[in-house]
Amino acid sequence: MPATDLEIALEKVDADTFEKLATDILSERGYDVSPTEGTGADGGRDADLRRNDETGVAHFTTRNDWQRKLREDAQKTVDRDLDRDFVVFVVNQSPEPPRVVDEATAQLQDEYGFPVTILTRGDLRTQLTTQSPHLADVHLGIDSSKPTTEPVEEMKELKADRLDLIQERSNALPNPLPSGPCAVLHLFPLGMFSTDYGVRPSELPAPPIFEGKRASFLGKAVGDGVVSVNDRFGRERPQYVYLSERGYIEAVTTLPFSHGSVGAFASPEPDTVDPEIDRYLMGVLPNSLATLADLGAEPPVYAFISLLDVEDYEFPSSLRGKGL
Repeated sequence: MPATDLEIALEKVDADTFEKLATDILSERGYDVSPTEGTGADGGRDADLRRNDETGVAHFTTRNDWQRKLREDAQKTVDRDLDRDFVVFVVNQSPEPPRVVDEATAQLQDEYGFPVTILTRGDLRTQLTTQSPHLADVHLGIDSSKPTTEPVEEMKELKADRLDLIQERSNALPNPLPSGPCAVLHLFPLGMFSTDYGVRPSELPAPPIFEGKRASFLGKAVGDGVVSVNDRFGRERPQYVYLSERGYIEAVTTLPFSHGSVGAFASPEPDTVDPEIDRYLMGVLPNSLATLADLGAEPPVYAFISLLDVEDYEFPSSLRGKGL
């Protein structure tokens, strides 16, 4: 099926968020859910369940080897002599073919002697797009009533548009940049194409600055976002960090690039890239993620790094052929 933002969010959800999501989904399916403390993450049951006069337990997992994990949890349920009128397993995997789930359910019931229900990614996706879209918003930052087809492709298209503006030094940029090569970091939360964060530029949190810090001042409103470096007279700045009200961050720097010297009696030195170029980009990452969280964006967040106009520049020999 198409890789919608909801599908990707369910696939890449972290364990803690998935446990909270699964708990609320079970509640909306008619279970009285009581999350347990200190027994998740392979340590036992994740929640006690009650439905009518029956009691049961629930286990949640994001592991790829979900069948092995389910068997481990079923055995723990037996070993600990837990209430087990029934057991519900919730996984974020999408097993293929679908009969695999039916086979696993039958095997667990036969081996351990209690009724088993297995909810997979497909079951969660159906509930989040029909009965419980609000849970997708609360836990995943996704408006599942407006699913987006191929969100990663939309990210790439937006990135290409932004890079064109940067490369041509468009007046539409948040702040003028000097000419020459530059390094760009784009951070796109998965749900940005289906979620309206409802925050005006004047109310956006301040984006971070390149020095690995959060800005100690409010961002300057520019267009549909705010920028951490903005000069009222429009002077060029070597770098900026921009937060769009659409929910993405664009960090641009020209500082890691230097022109080689030319001597009268020596061969000209090449134009070079600072060997610590990764520091310029990665230093802004932690606080950028914190800013996106303040905005209400939920993980996963996709990061794209681009180098523009570096054809005549050389990386130090220690970095040649290596990723940043």
